[in-house]
Amino acid sequence: MNGTDKSTAETNSSGEYSFAGISGISANDSVIVYLDGETEDGSTVTLAVNGSTAIATLDIVTGHISLESRTASAITNADLDDIDGVDVGDEDGIAITINGADENATYVSGMELYIVGGDSYAPGGTVTTQGAGGDFHIDDSSAANFGTYTATISGNVNIDASAAFTSTSGTLSVAGNWTNAGTFTHNSGMVTFNGSAAQTITTGGTGAGKDFNNVTFSNSYGTPPNITYATNALTIGGM
Repeated sequence: MNGTDKSTAETNSSGEYSFAGISGISANDSVIVYLDGETEDGSTVTLAVNGSTAIATLDIVTGHISLESRTASAITNADLDDIDGVDVGDEDGIAITINGADENATYVSGMELYIVGGDSYAPGGTVTTQGAGGDFHIDDSSAANFGTYTATISGNVNIDASAAFTSTSGTLSVAGNWTNAGTFTHNSGMVTFNGSAAQTITTGGTGAGKDFNNVTFSNSYGTPPNITYATNALTIGGM
């Protein structure tokens, strides 16, 4: 909790856990729960409403770093920095580096970065996932806004129905597939598809909320670029 307090609880046979008597929490404090000392990894970060409102459910999904908020505030890399280092073995799945006023987030290899439905992520720094399974998943009715900061996604980008993703005005690099069932705002930025395996792009349509601004293909698999378009068509510059 905000990098100051740490408690441990065992799950029961149904996978349920609880903490009692936690003190010192204030509004918008960062709270993380994660699997410690287990074969599986998984963590969930939230922002607390205040010190008295109970957090009734806080699910941990294995293979995921889940970001959510119990307040109206979007979760940021600064919020993650508050709890980074709670676990010296990095089983919490998060590493934050400070670059001037920016706080850059690197997520542990093989973990999906998952924005929980109805919540928002506005990193305020770079975002990097790593390894196979390092997907970026924006769940139904959730949102992410990368602002001006570059991002590197080692896996797939999944924008679910009614989700909204505002990309960086810089460069977003994607090594996996692209699936947009929601709204994508290109923010006048670049998307680079640079996987080492075949990649599939599913834009979900054309026009506002679907189109890219600038795209670079640097896929190295087979005879590059090894890119499949779900609609079997590519439109460049409105042509």
